Amino acid sequence: MNAPLLAILMLNNFREYLRDFTSSFFTFVFPLIFVVIFFLTGSGGSGYGPLPLSVEGDVDTPQAQAVIEALAAVPSVRVLPAGRTGAGTVMITVATDGRVGLVIAADPVLAPTLRTIALAAAGRRADPAPFDYSFEPVQRTSELVQLLPAFFAMSLLQLGLFGTSTPLLQQRARGVFRHMKTLPITVFQIVVALLTTRLVIALVQMAGLYAISTAFFGFRIEGSGVLFAALLTLGTCCFVAMGFALGGIVRNQQVGMLLTLGLNFLMLSFGNVFFQVPPGGGLALISGLLPITYLVEGLRMAATGEAQGVSLEVAVAVLAAATLVLTVVSVRFFRFDMERGT
Repeated sequence: MNAPLLAILMLNNFREYLRDFTSSFFTFVFPLIFVVIFFLTGSGGSGYGPLPLSVEGDVDTPQAQAVIEALAAVPSVRVLPAGRTGAGTVMITVATDGRVGLVIAADPVLAPTLRTIALAAAGRRADPAPFDYSFEPVQRTSELVQLLPAFFAMSLLQLGLFGTSTPLLQQRARGVFRHMKTLPITVFQIVVALLTTRLVIALVQMAGLYAISTAFFGFRIEGSGVLFAALLTLGTCCFVAMGFALGGIVRNQQVGMLLTLGLNFLMLSFGNVFFQVPPGGGLALISGLLPITYLVEGLRMAATGEAQGVSLEVAVAVLAAATLVLTVVSVRFFRFDMERGT
């Protein structure tokens, strides 16, 4: 392997990647836009509107009903029907002497707000006797935090499709690879250069997204950080190989762009990124064929430490197999010249 030539090729790939607006936008900006959108519209206690609270305990007693009515009368509170889960859980206990105990369990960040709500509810009660109040911190993950592992997967998908497939299609259309045929370089070396460059970009991308998610959205890895990083690496290899196969085989740039957009829509719609595909039926079958489904499930498992719909062994096996197949197909059928198909 010609190491100096390979180093030059990797450096040129990195420079061209940063100069390309489409690649940079879909890799770094596009995922953050979705994070901000879900943050502004999320219901995990950080969005706009009344704070949703569920009520449990001795709710059928007259004293508890008085507390519930007082809570519902607070403008910033929405008491949920029985069985619903909100941003916090209000546990009401009534002692034999009629004294009411109130324990609110929620994320620690909501403690000051909920204390103010409890004091406001106490002031609205017809019964002047105060109730006992305490706060119990619970490390719950909001809807947004549960989605964040999927956003990591989505970012890698953009890197593989728009950051790999699109530049390849453009370079082949301009005849860049036609001139590479005159150099002592093989398709395998091109794959190595592209993969190495994308791994470096993915490292920067994932580190930035992790820092933002941790600092602003309370994201924490409760499971295994090593497993989380390993899955990100495997996902990067899988999606870069997918982008290389798409960008290096299709004979028409316009068709290649349409296929890239279609594949991106398919992955985001049915890959358990924004919503969980219900088991059974045609949608579940489509979801089971998409590599991003296994990456999302694996990342959620590593982040939360909880079992998901797909086991860790299956997720790793599918991603590794997809990476191997896509890499072999990419190297075997890569076309330097788009016009001649060679």
